[in-house]
Amino acid sequence: MLNLEIAALFNETADLLELKGESPFKVRAYRQGAAAIAALTVDVAVLVNEGRLQALPGIGKALAAKTEEYMRTGKIRFLEELRREVPPSLLELLRLPGIGPKMAMRLYQELGITDLRSFEEALRQSKLLEFRGFGPKLAKAAAKALAEWKAQAGLHPIGRLLPLGRELVTAMTGDPEKSRISAAAREKGWEYIAVCDHSPLLAMAGGL
Repeated sequence: MLNLEIAALFNETADLLELKGESPFKVRAYRQGAAAIAALTVDVAVLVNEGRLQALPGIGKALAAKTEEYMRTGKIRFLEELRREVPPSLLELLRLPGIGPKMAMRLYQELGITDLRSFEEALRQSKLLEFRGFGPKLAKAAAKALAEWKAQAGLHPIGRLLPLGRELVTAMTGDPEKSRISAAAREKGWEYIAVCDHSPLLAMAGGL
């Protein structure tokens, strides 16, 4: 499960780098590294301990160092810095038709839009109609997509819940299995996290 956890973090790094407009080569390197680690049939810790991680195709010196950093500290400093520069919830906008990384970043920088809710509010106030590259046709398609999103009762965008999830994992006595479940879901490309009360372990987090 550690493999999927690290792969998810590398994919998130790639997503945030793409939003920032960084080199496609750099973005691709993180995605390839994520795929390589996710596909491992042995725990990545075995390769690290044996000094064989860089022998894995797609894992160079930089990604190997970040893998070891995460295993040692539980975080990747570079990713933490990216999260401060670009709200992870901004990734929600990429699910709307016609909005790519560049436009999402412009919406954030010029209008302060950080997620689907703030986007919906800007759309309701007609702020987006004067936004360069965003015409009536795109507004109509976005409004339809937002309506479908809101119809997903009881589900919450993963970009909104990830920061809360990290705090929740810490509160739950630091049990790594909880974070690995979330990471595995992200690696599989799931867009939502459903919170239920089936597990007695949730009592450890104040009954959430």
